Amino acid sequence: MKAHPGAEIICRDRHGLYAQGAREGAPQARQVADRFRLLQNLRELLEKEFSQQRGPTRRDRMPTTVPEQQPSPPVPSSNRSALEEQFSIVRRLHHRRVSVADIVRQTGLSRRRVDKWVRLETLPERNRMQLGPCSPGFYYRHLSQRWAENVTGIRQLLSEIQNLGFTGSRPRLADYLSAWRSDKGNACPNAVTVMSEMLPTDPVTGRRISSLTASALCVKPSATLNTHQAQVMHILKQKVYGFAEAHHLLVRFQTMLRYGHLHHLSQWIAAAAKSEVYALQRFAKALKRDGDAIRNAIVEPWSSGQVEGQINRLKTIKRSMYGRGGIGLLRARLLPLSQFSEPQI
Repeated sequence: MKAHPGAEIICRDRHGLYAQGAREGAPQARQVADRFRLLQNLRELLEKEFSQQRGPTRRDRMPTTVPEQQPSPPVPSSNRSALEEQFSIVRRLHHRRVSVADIVRQTGLSRRRVDKWVRLETLPERNRMQLGPCSPGFYYRHLSQRWAENVTGIRQLLSEIQNLGFTGSRPRLADYLSAWRSDKGNACPNAVTVMSEMLPTDPVTGRRISSLTASALCVKPSATLNTHQAQVMHILKQKVYGFAEAHHLLVRFQTMLRYGHLHHLSQWIAAAAKSEVYALQRFAKALKRDGDAIRNAIVEPWSSGQVEGQINRLKTIKRSMYGRGGIGLLRARLLPLSQFSEPQI
C-alpha cells in the first residue's frame, strides 16, 4: 500500500493484522469491515458456545482487597488433580474479593485462565467432540439398556445399533465395551458424563442437534424457517441456556447491518455486553475495538463479496480438475470469461 498510494476504501475482514496493515500502509483510507465476515464470526462464536454449554456468568465486580494469607503458587501440571487444586485456589481468592489482576500475580496463572475460572462455579471437563453415528457413545442409552438385560454379545449389539444408524466398525464397538466388561462393580462405566450438557434431541430424526445446526438456526429470522426448523428452534429456545437471547440479538444485528441503522449500534453493543451469553460479550468487546470499521460497514455500500465470489469460482474450477488436467485445460476453461465485460467493483 505504501508503494501504491491513493487507496480511499479498504474492505477487509476483522483480523487484527489486516487492520494494522491498512493503518500503516494507507492511513488516509477508510476501513470497512466485511458484513459477511461479521456475521460469520458471530455464528462461529455461538457454535463454540453451544458446544460447551456454559452456565451463567458472574456479573458482580469485586473490589480489590488483600487476603489475610497469601497462598503459595500452585505447581504447574496438566493432570486433573493439579487443575482442580489451582481452580480451588482461584475460587477462594475470588470469594475473598481479590481482583483478577491480583489473582494472576499471586498464582502465576495466565490472565485468560483466571478470567474464565472466576466465572465458573465448577471446573468443566475437557472439551469433547460432538458424538455422531460413527461413535458407539452416540447409542449409549440403547447399549446400556441391553447391557442391563444381560445382552453382551458384540455381534448382537453391533447388529442392533447398525439398524439404528451406526456407521462405525466392530473393533470400535468392542473397544468401547471392553471397559464395561472389566469393571464388574459398575454396569456401564463408560456412561458419558456430559450427556446432560449436550444439546437436545431433534424430534424428527431422533438425533442430538449439533452445535453447528444450533448456531446456523440462531442467525435465521423466525419468518424464514420451515416447519421442521421452527420446531427445532422452539426446542432450542426452551432447553438451551441463552439461545433465545442470542437469537433475538442476532436478528437485531442482521437488521442493523441490512438497513444501515447506525444509531442502533451503541444500544446493541450495550445489550450484548450485558448478555448472559459469553460469546456475545466477547463479540461486543471486539466491536468496540474496531469501531470505525464497524460503523463504516453499516453505512457504506462497499463489500468484499465480489472478490470472495471470484476466488470461490476459481477454486471450484481448479479443484474440479485436480489430477485430471494441466495449465492448458485451466486456461481453456477460463478464456471464455474474457468475452464478458469486467465487473464493476
